[in-house]
Amino acid sequence: MATWLVEYWPYVNCDLDDPGAGGERPCFRIVTADDRECWIAQTNPNLPPEVQEEAALLMAEALSQILGV
Repeated sequence: MATWLVEYWPYVNCDLDDPGAGGERPCFRIVTADDRECWIAQTNPNLPPEVQEEAALLMAEALSQILGV
Protein backbone atom coordinates (compact mmCIF):
# COMPACT_ATOMS: atom_id res chain seq x y z
CA MET A 1 0.00 0.00 0.00
CA ALA A 2 1.34 3.44 -0.88
CA THR A 3 2.35 6.17 1.53
CA TRP A 4 1.11 9.58 0.37
CA LEU A 5 3.42 12.59 0.49
CA VAL A 6 3.17 16.28 -0.40
CA GLU A 7 5.69 17.53 -2.91
CA TYR A 8 6.28 21.15 -3.94
CA TRP A 9 5.84 21.25 -7.73
CA PRO A 10 5.79 24.87 -8.94
CA TYR A 11 4.87 26.06 -12.37
CA VAL A 12 7.82 27.89 -13.92
CA ASN A 13 6.99 30.93 -16.01
CA CYS A 14 9.23 31.17 -19.04
CA ASP A 15 9.33 34.13 -21.37
CA LEU A 16 11.62 33.29 -24.28
CA ASP A 17 11.70 36.96 -25.33
CA ASP A 18 12.80 38.06 -21.84
CA PRO A 19 14.73 35.30 -19.98
CA GLY A 20 14.88 37.41 -16.82
CA ALA A 21 11.07 37.56 -16.59
CA GLY A 22 10.70 34.01 -15.30
CA GLY A 23 9.30 33.06 -11.93
CA GLU A 24 7.38 30.41 -10.08
CA ARG A 25 3.71 29.87 -9.35
CA PRO A 26 3.44 27.67 -6.26
CA CYS A 27 1.72 24.33 -6.64
CA PHE A 28 1.74 21.12 -4.59
CA ARG A 29 1.17 17.52 -5.65
CA ILE A 30 0.14 14.52 -3.60
CA VAL A 31 2.45 11.68 -4.64
CA THR A 32 3.32 8.17 -3.51
CA ALA A 33 6.58 7.56 -1.68
CA ASP A 34 7.27 4.61 -3.98
CA ASP A 35 6.92 6.50 -7.26
CA ARG A 36 7.08 10.30 -7.29
CA GLU A 37 5.74 10.30 -10.85
CA CYS A 38 2.55 8.69 -9.58
CA TRP A 39 0.50 11.61 -8.31
CA ILE A 40 -3.18 11.56 -7.48
CA ALA A 41 -3.95 15.27 -7.06
CA GLN A 42 -2.48 18.73 -7.21
CA THR A 43 -3.48 22.07 -5.79
CA ASN A 44 -4.84 25.04 -7.68
CA PRO A 45 -1.89 27.38 -8.45
CA ASN A 46 -4.28 30.36 -8.41
CA LEU A 47 -4.81 30.00 -4.65
CA PRO A 48 -2.46 31.51 -2.04
CA PRO A 49 0.53 29.19 -1.33
CA GLU A 50 -0.44 28.77 2.34
CA VAL A 51 -3.92 27.55 1.39
CA GLN A 52 -2.48 25.18 -1.20
CA GLU A 53 0.01 23.66 1.22
CA GLU A 54 -2.60 23.15 3.94
CA ALA A 55 -5.02 21.57 1.46
CA ALA A 56 -2.30 19.25 0.14
CA LEU A 57 -1.35 18.16 3.67
CA LEU A 58 -5.00 17.46 4.48
CA MET A 59 -5.46 15.43 1.28
CA ALA A 60 -2.34 13.34 1.95
CA GLU A 61 -3.42 12.67 5.55
CA ALA A 62 -6.96 11.77 4.48
CA LEU A 63 -5.67 9.30 1.89
CA SER A 64 -3.40 7.71 4.50
CA GLN A 65 -6.28 7.40 6.98
CA ILE A 66 -8.77 6.06 4.45
CA LEU A 67 -6.36 3.53 3.00
CA GLY A 68 -5.02 2.52 6.41
CA VAL A 69 -1.42 3.50 5.80
